[in-house]
Amino acid sequence: MLRHDADSPATTPRRVLVVEDQADGREALRLLLRALGHSVDVADNGLEAVRKALRQRPDVVVLDIGLPKLDGCAVAERLRNALGAAIVLVAYTAYDPCDMGLRIEETPFDCWLVKPVALEALKHCLEQTEVCTS
Repeated sequence: MLRHDADSPATTPRRVLVVEDQADGREALRLLLRALGHSVDVADNGLEAVRKALRQRPDVVVLDIGLPKLDGCAVAERLRNALGAAIVLVAYTAYDPCDMGLRIEETPFDCWLVKPVALEALKHCLEQTEVCTS
């Protein structure tokens, strides 16, 4: 269990890029992360996400898998290849990775969250790079 509640700021503020094609989900996640004390930028497609991440170098990218223009797995591969371990990649998806035939440890993601995301799981992913699930 984490030491702080949903109304308290994050223990370590992070620069976060949220990549989500659904406007309401993107905005809700942006507001939640800002309330937790993080600096947040957003992108609504995979190509925009790659451009922003390479230019801004966020600490964390929370990345939907089903994105237009370039899917989330391809975005994650590009970012991992370009930035290595300098970035935390969080898969944020409505799909269970096991149902997708993926072995989590073989993906470029540090953490997997299945929508709707549990607040504690989101906090956990932002505070460390170990693989987690919601």
